[in-house]
Amino acid sequence: MALPTFLAKQFAPLDIYSIAGYPNHVPACHQWNSYFPRSSGNTERRPNQHLKDFHVCMEQQGIFLEEVQMKLFKWSLDEDARVWFKMIPHGSVSSLKCFHTKFY
Repeated sequence: MALPTFLAKQFAPLDIYSIAGYPNHVPACHQWNSYFPRSSGNTERRPNQHLKDFHVCMEQQGIFLEEVQMKLFKWSLDEDARVWFKMIPHGSVSSLKCFHTKFY
């Protein structure tokens, strides 16, 4: 199943087609966006702390599916961190573990 063009551009670094259950339901923006920890990439906050906070948030919201967490993680990034995400080669992130490795 192909993503609509605008979503394919937003999630270009992610190769999520091989994840079991794809495409899984992603909660609507108003349900999760206000709960996210934010990372701008240009603060003293360490990447491992952001990942820890992000996953605590996901657990609290009952979101355990790998593909959904990968999609939502993008929205926890601001400023320089969002630029970093856009610079990842297309289709190079195939798992949440791979995403974590690149984020560190």
